[in-house]
Parts: sequence; structure tokens; C-alpha cells
Amino acid sequence: MYAGLETAGLVTVQRTQKLSEIGSHLIRFTNRARPYFLPMSKDAKTSDIQKVKLSDEELIEITLIKPGIDERSVTTE
Repeated sequence: MYAGLETAGLVTVQRTQKLSEIGSHLIRFTNRARPYFLPMSKDAKTSDIQKVKLSDEELIEITLIKPGIDERSVTTE
């Protein structure tokens, strides 16, 4: 895979498939990928769709808080 997920041990990729395997998954997550899984809806479970976390963002410091357009929002810097 181009993103290095296979090299990092997060996924395995089945590059070929036999006729008896048609319809089975070509990409599988390894146990090492589990910390990145997001909760699944019922629809996603029945469709075998797994959403994963792509990144984390940490706020180090907030220097300014501006009121937003409405009473329920603000903008920070």
C-alpha cells in the first residue's frame, strides 16, 4: 500500500484471489491497527465497514477567543 500501512504492520493485503475466495476481503486490519478503530454503527457492521482514526491534533495554547456569529460559537487562535 502506498501509505505504508502494510509495512507498518497495520494491514495485510491479499494481492491475488482464487475463484472460491471472490467476495472475501482483500485488505484486512491486523491487531496492531485496533487502537485506531472508531465505533461502528449497525449499518457499518452489517456492511463490514470499519472506520479508522487518521490523525490526532493537540492544542498547546489558546491566545485569543473571539465571539462567533451566534451566541453558541466562538473562534480561537
